Amino acid sequence: MEKKPKFLKNLLTTASAIAVIAGGVNSTALGAVVDTAGTPATITAGAGVNLTAIFTDGVDTIRLAGPHDLNTGSAINMAGGGININGNANQTFTVGHAVANYGVDLAMNLILNAGGTITVQDVIGVNNVTVNNGGVLTAARDVSQDLIVTDGGTVTTVRNVTRDVTITGAGVVTAQTGTVGRNLSVAGTGLYGGAVGADVTGTVTINTTNGGNNTLHDAIGAGQHVTVTAGNLVMNDITNAGTDLLANGGVTTIRAVGRDAILRNGAVVNQAGAVGRNLDVGGASLYVGAVGADVTGTVTINTTNGGNNTLHDGDRSRSACYSYSG
Repeated sequence: MEKKPKFLKNLLTTASAIAVIAGGVNSTALGAVVDTAGTPATITAGAGVNLTAIFTDGVDTIRLAGPHDLNTGSAINMAGGGININGNANQTFTVGHAVANYGVDLAMNLILNAGGTITVQDVIGVNNVTVNNGGVLTAARDVSQDLIVTDGGTVTTVRNVTRDVTITGAGVVTAQTGTVGRNLSVAGTGLYGGAVGADVTGTVTINTTNGGNNTLHDAIGAGQHVTVTAGNLVMNDITNAGTDLLANGGVTTIRAVGRDAILRNGAVVNQAGAVGRNLDVGGASLYVGAVGADVTGTVTINTTNGGNNTLHDGDRSRSACYSYSG
């Protein structure tokens, strides 16, 4: 047998390694399937519409050839890689099937429809997430713009949302562990579950017929009021001295209120901490203050509710005025 020179042997070994890295026959490296100009391209396991090659389930990644959208046409396994936006922006990935093992950042708008499920790390860039009826999102970390949950969509976990969290229909956010960068709105039969770190920078609006407890930690924005029209809200503090609690209905359980607590209609407020300025109870509402429920400003009670309005102390050092009618 002919013995190859040492330098030739090394050269062949190097060439073989390069072939493997480049995705040769024996390669375990990821393949890249490029979408064509079709809008949107449809990704299916072992096939594809408007893709330049067959998508190999669990092996390939998708690379956008231009400003194109993507759809799922079947359940797919993205264990091999995610979606490479290839420098394009403001594209949408619409998921109507189970997307398994995505597990990396997504730099596209994400829409989850009935049957659509996905777990992602972060949704990055200027991209929104919309979870519609039957869709399920698990976001291990953050959403870069708005999170919209509608008509029975479910978000099992999410950390920070840079802008708004909007829940309508029967949408549910089961657990948010980080902050809402702007506004939180819960309507329809929706429900929001915020954990200890779920602070809201903007307005909080609760107007839901769901009997469960909407929970959050603190409302921290200046002049960004907390409004409860229907439903239940359980929270820690309104921390800013320029922010009010506007209870127009429902049941609110809270510790401290930064400025005014204003109750109307049939609202009930259970409070364990201080009111930073005035307490005003009107309509058929009821205020139940515990031992720590001190009021710094005026106290006005003018309600047709037959229950006992209770509080701890009024701050007479600041010329507090007490008024009762009804």
